[in-house]
Amino acid sequence: MAAPEGLPPVLAEAQALLDQAAADIVAKIAGERHRDRAHPLTDGEAREAARPYQGPPEWCGPIARFVATGEIVPALLDELNREQDGAHIEADEAGWRRLGQVIRYVREAGVRPPVPESPA
Repeated sequence: MAAPEGLPPVLAEAQALLDQAAADIVAKIAGERHRDRAHPLTDGEAREAARPYQGPPEWCGPIARFVATGEIVPALLDELNREQDGAHIEADEAGWRRLGQVIRYVREAGVRPPVPESPA
């Protein structure tokens, strides 16, 4: 953003610093997104990354079924998005980013029945 005409020099300098900081942040975010997408998860990695969000096994929710069997149902995306929006993950940037990778994996894989466990 260009500094308005007639702005005192100190404010023009502050505006330039803010503009540079904003550009640096945008570049950092773009780089992180590229890095995350450059290394897509395998089925086994996605299932393992989703494990902490499955809840108690007796719930048998979509995340638990995905972790146990690889089954992907339409409600799985809703559950994963709900987990990513949860307050408990806001402070865990790495976990938030990893869950985003799981969500991308599930979107790309699409709805499917249970699949065999991926070899480690």
